[in-house]
Amino acid sequence: GQTTVVRGMRKNFLRDELRRYDILCRNVIAIRGILARLVKGMVEECRAYSVGEIEAMIGEPELGTAPLGPGLRTRIREEESADKVPGEGAVYFDIVFRLHLPGGTIALVVNVEVQDSGTFALNVKRGIFYLCRLVSRQKGRDFQGDDYGGLLKVYSIWIVTSPRRREASVQVFRMERSEYGSRVRIPREAYDKLALVVVCLGETDGVSLEKDMKEAVELLKAALAKDLAFEEKDRILQERYGIRLSPDEAEEVRKMGGMGEAVYRSGVLQGRQEGREEAGIQTWTQSVENVMRCYGSSLDEAMRNLNVPSQYQKAVRQAVGGQA
Repeated sequence: GQTTVVRGMRKNFLRDELRRYDILCRNVIAIRGILARLVKGMVEECRAYSVGEIEAMIGEPELGTAPLGPGLRTRIREEESADKVPGEGAVYFDIVFRLHLPGGTIALVVNVEVQDSGTFALNVKRGIFYLCRLVSRQKGRDFQGDDYGGLLKVYSIWIVTSPRRREASVQVFRMERSEYGSRVRIPREAYDKLALVVVCLGETDGVSLEKDMKEAVELLKAALAKDLAFEEKDRILQERYGIRLSPDEAEEVRKMGGMGEAVYRSGVLQGRQEGREEAGIQTWTQSVENVMRCYGSSLDEAMRNLNVPSQYQKAVRQAVGGQA
C-alpha cells in the first residue's frame, strides 16, 4: 500500500545520500595536493620524492570510470550501464591513475578506494580482487601478447573513513617470497608487483606511524571530517599543508558539510566506537532522533535503517518516547 511505497522511497533516499557522500569523499581525495600526500605516505617507491615532485608524477586520474569486469578495456562514463558482460556485472574503481617517473616512464598503477566501514577482513578480500583486475587489465594496454616484462606494479589503497577502532592504523599486504632448497637469484622487482594498503582513519596520538603516513592520515581526517566547517577545512589545508583549492575543488569540499546523511552517520559511527554502555545509548538515541527529524521516518524505520544494535534498542525506544 501507500505506507510501503513511502517506506521504500525513504530507504532509497537514504541509500542515495550515502552514495552521494561516498562520491564526494572520492572527489576530495582526488584533489592533486591531497592525492600526492597520500601517495607519499603510502607508496613505498615515492617516499624519497617531495610532494611537488609527486604531484607532477601523477597522471590524470580516472574517477568512477574504470571497469573491472572481464573484457571491458575502455573508459566508460559513470552514468552508462556497467552490465557489459553477459551473466556478470561490472564493478568500478573509485580512483585510478598512473605514476610517471621523471622522464615519462610509467612506474606504477595506483587505485584508491573509499570505504565507510565494513569488516577489516572483507575490505582486504575486496582489495585483493581489485589488485587482480588492476594486473589483468594491463594486457593490451601496458604490454602486448606474452611480453610480461612490461607488467607494472599495482597499488590498491583503501581508505576506511569510519573504522570501528578509535586508533588510526595502516596495514600493508604485499607479495613476498619463501625460499626452499637450492638458492635461486630472483630480483625483488620480478615478483613485487602487488601491494594492498588499508588505511583506517582515527586518532594518531600515541600511535606508531611513520612521519609521512601520519601526515597523510591527519590530512584525510581533516579533509573528510563531517563536523568541520568549510572555512576551517580551507584554513587547515592552506596553513598546514600548503594546499590552495581551486573554485571547483572548494565546491566539492564545501558540499560535504551540507549533506543531511552526515548528521546521523557521524553519530552512528561514533556510537560504534564508544566502549561505555551509557555513551552508546545516548549516541544511538541522538542518531535515531536525527533521522526521524531529517527524513520524517517513524521510530521503527529510523532504527531499522541505522541498524541499531539489539542491546541498545529497548533503551533507545524508551529515550525517544516509543513503547519498549
